[in-house]
Amino acid sequence: VVISGNFRPGALQSWAETEVILRERLVQDMQRPGALHLLRREEDGADKLPENQQFELLVAEQTTAAEKEMSAENLMMFALTLAVAVFCTSLLGSYSPLQQMGAIVEPGTSLPVALLVGLVLTSELAKSAAAKLNGIALGPRSFLPSPQLGMLGVFAVPTEPVATRSAALAVALAGPLALAACSVLSLFAGHVMPDSFGAEVQLHPALLASTAWPLASLPSHCSAATWAGAQGLLMASLALLPQSPDGKVAWSCLAGRSKGSKLGDACAYIYPTFGLAAMWCFGPGFMAIPMTWSLLLVNASPREPPPALEEATEVPAAARLASGLVLAMASVAALPLPLNLLWGVH
Repeated sequence: VVISGNFRPGALQSWAETEVILRERLVQDMQRPGALHLLRREEDGADKLPENQQFELLVAEQTTAAEKEMSAENLMMFALTLAVAVFCTSLLGSYSPLQQMGAIVEPGTSLPVALLVGLVLTSELAKSAAAKLNGIALGPRSFLPSPQLGMLGVFAVPTEPVATRSAALAVALAGPLALAACSVLSLFAGHVMPDSFGAEVQLHPALLASTAWPLASLPSHCSAATWAGAQGLLMASLALLPQSPDGKVAWSCLAGRSKGSKLGDACAYIYPTFGLAAMWCFGPGFMAIPMTWSLLLVNASPREPPPALEEATEVPAAARLASGLVLAMASVAALPLPLNLLWGVH
């Protein structure tokens, strides 16, 4: 149920007390528990002061604790998708069907499975910590297999509404930023201790040059930690694309729900189309990641999380600027173009 209208003077300033009164009355009328979402009417424009804007009250049915947890389903989804992703990663260089589908490693080469899984699990721990700090739960986690790279990350979104858009932004960015930070540390470790994390990774030269430009900057023979760091940065970038679950939430927090949703829907078509154009111009490998990512979004993307409970409070300007820069950098890093050639890295 959506209720539109203007608030009385002072209602927004004392929203916590107002929300309690409204929710109690609505629960009595509906005879069931519910949650109130104070949503900004985005057609009014983001430049209006809160007291001059119109808001909508979204009355959403509240799920029970059992419906929120679904621990058995979460555990099953976690174990099954993790097993598939580990299978693809560990057999990328020895399983002929994966080689035929564009595996980036040379036959007989092993990827650093433990290091890659550790990076992904660290990012999920960071996201779980951010969710717990904001008093919400995350839904089932789906690990994402890839015939080109072995794995491409994890999908997991909140099943409960956070308090504000700032909190939603923090939860959405926590996992990808933690993954990016750990990946940078892995790149540094690969530079100073190249032989400490397993056998050297041998990469297919032609596919390396055309799968993703951050990977094309690597030599065809690199240390396990260097490869894990580069792949981790690519996974973090893909997670923050406007059409990805975390990226869509982040863009919606900065630009508004309507604009964020439209941007995500548009990029869901633009990204594979861009990959198709890059394939014609620069080589067939540039189509692999956009197509795989689009298929994963269609088949494994979770349901969109509920909106924040209160949208009257703006995201602080410093957080908006920093988050916007992070999202822009992620979009550039995931572009299916040979951008490494711009600065002469082959």
